[in-house]
Amino acid sequence: MNNTNICTYHLPVSTSFVIKDLNNKSFEHPVLNHRHDYWEIFIFKTAGAGQHQMDFKLFPLQEYSVHFVHPFQVHNLEHCNRVKAKVLLIQDELIHQALENNLHGLMLIKSYLSGQSPVLNIDNDTFHVFWQIINQMAIEIEVDSPSKSEILKHYLSIFLCKCLNQFQLETVVKPNSKELFVLHRYKSLVESNFLFHHKINDYLQWLNLTDKKLNAICGSYLGLSPSEYLYNRILIEAKRLLKYSAMCQKEIAAYLNFTDVSHFIKFFKSKVGVSPKDFAMNSD
Repeated sequence: MNNTNICTYHLPVSTSFVIKDLNNKSFEHPVLNHRHDYWEIFIFKTAGAGQHQMDFKLFPLQEYSVHFVHPFQVHNLEHCNRVKAKVLLIQDELIHQALENNLHGLMLIKSYLSGQSPVLNIDNDTFHVFWQIINQMAIEIEVDSPSKSEILKHYLSIFLCKCLNQFQLETVVKPNSKELFVLHRYKSLVESNFLFHHKINDYLQWLNLTDKKLNAICGSYLGLSPSEYLYNRILIEAKRLLKYSAMCQKEIAAYLNFTDVSHFIKFFKSKVGVSPKDFAMNSD
C-alpha cells in the first residue's frame, strides 16, 4: 500500500511501541490528511469541540473515548481545542504478540479495530482504569530492565482485552469461534488481494466455502455481503487515491487493476453515485 504518494509515516527502526501525550498544539500535524504503517490508539480524557476523520467518516471528539486507527488508514484531527489525550503508536506485530495466547481475542479485536467500530465511548470509572494502565505503560517504557518488553506486552494485552470487553458490550451478535476464524481469514485475504482479485469466487475457492455460508457469516458480523465488503475495500482505496494523492484517474485504474479507465469510472459511479472526478473535487 505504501507505493502510492499519500503521505505515510513510519516508526523508527527497532521501535514497536510509543506513547505520546497530546495537547492542543500536538494536533497541529504537518500534513492534515496522512496515514501510518502502524496502529494508532487515541485516548481522549478531555476533547473540546474537534472531530476525527477516518476514511471519509467523521467522529466527534468526546471525553472518555478511545479512537482506533488501523495501519494505512487515512485520517486527520480537525478543529481540536481544550484537548487532553494520549496516543499509543503500535506496530501490528506487537498487537499479535500481546494476544498470542488468545487467538479468539486477537481475531475479534482485529475485526473491531479494522474500521468496523473504530470508536469506544466509555463511562468515567472504566476510562480511569484505561488511563491508569496507559500511565503505567508509559512509566515502564522509561525503565531500563531486561524484562521491559515482556512487561509492556502484558500491559498491552490487558489494555486490548479491556477494550475487547467494551466492544462486546456494544455488539448484539455473540461471537462464534469458527465463524470468527472464517471472517478473519476472509478479511485478511481481501486485504492481501483486493488490488488484483475483484471477483468473490476467487475468495470462495481459497476459503473452500459456499457463497451461502460466507454470506451468512459476513451478514451476521458485518451487515454486508462478501461482495459488498470486497467492493467497499476497493472503493476506500480509490477514494484515498482520488482525494489524497496526485495520481490521475488512469493511474488509479491501473493501480487497482481495472481493465481500463472507463471500467473504473463505471464501477465507481455505480457504487458511489458520482464520478471519480466529481468525488475528488467535491468530497471535503
